[in-house]
Amino acid sequence: MDELLMKRLLQYQYKDINFEYDGLTDEEKAIMTEEQFNQLLIEHDLREGEQTFFPITSLSKSDIRGRMEEKFGANSEEYKKTCKVLDQMGKLEMKHLARKMADDYCNQLYWSSLEILFEQYYLDEN
Repeated sequence: MDELLMKRLLQYQYKDINFEYDGLTDEEKAIMTEEQFNQLLIEHDLREGEQTFFPITSLSKSDIRGRMEEKFGANSEEYKKTCKVLDQMGKLEMKHLARKMADDYCNQLYWSSLEILFEQYYLDEN
């Protein structure tokens, strides 16, 4: 693809402009079809597709330490044990815990929270 066109497309990302195929010059339109253009925007996060995913949270060891310190206190045996376990945990264990948390969240709160927040911020007339 033409490098100048790619640079132009990426500039629009930072201007928060919904760049449309009709806005291309005839020369730029000759480089790609509208379908290729739209796919390019999706690939470079300039436009979202129907199946584009957006992260809603993340997990870190400091999250766990902080929560357990609040719950048990920094001098408690439970907190010290938490720190010891966390020091031994690797990426696989953290990914496993994050997946379990995501599953639990989806099973308990995700859908109701999605409905409530979407309605509150995007459907309700304020």
